[in-house]
Amino acid sequence: MNSVISGSVAALLALTAATAANATSISGNGNPASDPALAGGTQVTFTGLANGTYPSLDLGAVTISGVGGNVNIDTTYAGQYNTTGTYLDNNQGSTTDLLFTFDSAVSAFGFNLGAHDSSWTITAYNGATLLDTFTFGAIGGSNAGEYYGLSVPGITSAHLSTTESYDWVLLDNFTFVTGGTSSGVPEPTTWAMMLVGFGAVGFSLRRRKPAAVAQIA
Repeated sequence: MNSVISGSVAALLALTAATAANATSISGNGNPASDPALAGGTQVTFTGLANGTYPSLDLGAVTISGVGGNVNIDTTYAGQYNTTGTYLDNNQGSTTDLLFTFDSAVSAFGFNLGAHDSSWTITAYNGATLLDTFTFGAIGGSNAGEYYGLSVPGITSAHLSTTESYDWVLLDNFTFVTGGTSSGVPEPTTWAMMLVGFGAVGFSLRRRKPAAVAQIA
């Protein structure tokens, strides 16, 4: 019986680990939309936006704003630093970080970026709940199509940040996949698997009671 319970507990622990492992960092070269985690998503290229600085940009399903300053739309370095045309930057480094706020939960997002000379971190949230983080190194003058992102259910906002007080970063082809539930609430399939596991433990305990009585008699 102990082996049955141990097996059930092990299965539940494995399920918990598998659920936590749903959070996945995204990285590659090329267009983010070609990544399996971002395929079929909505892509924002910033095309058609007038060059200049903005406190925030409402792009329909996502709003991008600066933390501590404005964001900047520009074409000066189009085709460089992993940009393909009109791009967004942190106002040549005068804005500390960038904040992405989604109108509805997304299950993945990513973007091309470049020019930065220090490490940056992407952090995803569901409301005030931290979902996952991903830190990546400097890209500098590379133009190899580097892109980064996160894939985790229930993302309502994300933060792109650095510990450096001044570092310029350019961003293009912002891609996101709508959908996904809050990570704090198990999905129906997860609930079903948990109930099966608990049922197995309960069944084993019920089988043990008659055996214990027989031994006492």
